Amino acid sequence: MQFKKLCHKISGALWGWDMLLLDQLAEHRVKDWDLVLMCLKRGASPQPGDGVKSVLIAALVGEREDLLDRILAYPQKWSYRWCYSFWGGCYTALETAIVYGSDAAVRKLMAAGASADTISVDTIHDWARNGRNRSLKRAIQAGVSLEGRDKQGRTVLITAAQAKSEDALSLLLAAGANVYARDSEGHSALYYAVRKYNNAAVVQALVDKGGRIRKSEWKSIVNEPIHAANYTPLVAAGDVPDNVMALPEMRKAFRDVVAQGKVADVATWVAHGADVNEKNDAGQTVLMSAVREGHTAVFDLLVKNGADLSVADRDGNTVLAHAALTGRMLFVKKIVGLNASLMFRENKAGYTPQELALNHAHLAEAQFLEQKAMPVSERASVRVAVKRYYPSVRGIRRIRE
Repeated sequence: MQFKKLCHKISGALWGWDMLLLDQLAEHRVKDWDLVLMCLKRGASPQPGDGVKSVLIAALVGEREDLLDRILAYPQKWSYRWCYSFWGGCYTALETAIVYGSDAAVRKLMAAGASADTISVDTIHDWARNGRNRSLKRAIQAGVSLEGRDKQGRTVLITAAQAKSEDALSLLLAAGANVYARDSEGHSALYYAVRKYNNAAVVQALVDKGGRIRKSEWKSIVNEPIHAANYTPLVAAGDVPDNVMALPEMRKAFRDVVAQGKVADVATWVAHGADVNEKNDAGQTVLMSAVREGHTAVFDLLVKNGADLSVADRDGNTVLAHAALTGRMLFVKKIVGLNASLMFRENKAGYTPQELALNHAHLAEAQFLEQKAMPVSERASVRVAVKRYYPSVRGIRRIRE
């Protein structure tokens, strides 16, 4: 009621409705913005002042399009003020509309002359860093420049990569952000994505857009505990120097890729020079890893590319021994079909694959190996009897029916 009386008092004055009324309303934190709209309709002019700025913010945040339309009816008085800070000195009018307003408010501001140049570099970086994807998308639609750099020389894309903002990075890539840009330390968005993301799809997207790793960056990359899958897009792009492929870290990455069982990724590594007989610290080959993890397609790929079935680990176990002691019947059959002589090969403890299968209670595999080791005429009459004290078993008893 106090402010209505103020309005009526000022309305009777000769100088009419002016900035004073709006400033007074703003200072008293008026909640009844319909009163402000009434003042504007009666002819109050939105001159520069804290009150008018508060009115504009209220119109944007409250999505009061009728109030916003009235304020924007004075374009000659607003055209030079789009860079003035609003909302606690942080956001310009356009930034306020992007963060708090509606799509319609953003469009109206742009139509009235607001420029995307008023979106500050710090603000757009903050949105990318903190995953404010709706604001970032609106800013991109408004035509904001994605080349603006912060104090460290980072573009918005690099900032998103550093902050692991995957959705923001996808938005920026779709908007044509420059993947070749590098910060003051000489690093690109791809460099940070490889080091920080556990998502090969992000790395792949940057590589597909033309991102590359410099030779000088590989030393710091391989010294990080990086997800193995992140390397695959770089390997596929031929971006890994030969001397880097031979590093222990890259060899471990290949072993991890095999263990994950993604045959397309394994094929990529093999095509670019990865050793199909690569061993871990226990002397186990990647072929043994594929068997233990049950990756049939990876096994077939490695064998097709020359993986050696006869290689043994430090305990003297061949790939057939690993298949037998882990109960992988499919692999037992495959390996026996490729190299039957491995059935009779003992490890350093003196156990054959058949005995290892029995000692680990894999009876079907043990019986299969027993039958394969016998003449064809005797196979049908053989079954396996298992002793409960497995370590004492030194073979399989044949019981003829």
